[in-house]
Amino acid sequence: MPLPPRLPRSGFTLIEVLIVLAIVGILLAVALPAYQQYVQRSRRADAHAALMAASQKQSRHYLFNNQFADTLASLGISANSDARYYTLANPVSPNRAASYSITATVVAGGPQARDTDCATITLTAASSGAIDYAEAACWGRR
Repeated sequence: MPLPPRLPRSGFTLIEVLIVLAIVGILLAVALPAYQQYVQRSRRADAHAALMAASQKQSRHYLFNNQFADTLASLGISANSDARYYTLANPVSPNRAASYSITATVVAGGPQARDTDCATITLTAASSGAIDYAEAACWGRR
């Protein structure tokens, strides 16, 4: 009895699978850090929004009282940003009639805690309307 004809083998060899895994590993090693930096920068928008909202309320307070507020509570602002990646602080200014400063600090142990470059983001403004973005890189102003 003759043997049946041999069919061609289909599938991948071990070498081909290892080459594909190596390529995927290299792509992952390049893409993952870039993605993590992108996520950190996008979460900074939470701090920017909270600081700008507080700045608007400070301007409104100045309009009616001729001086800036010394606490966030007096402005009706929560100490946390909307997404809770940052906490806000309004250090007391020695001259409340001239300027104010609001700081957003990364929540310890939170998902944004690895952002050591912009652990604090500060907005300082004067009654003249001038705004100082202390950490220009954190505000996207390089």
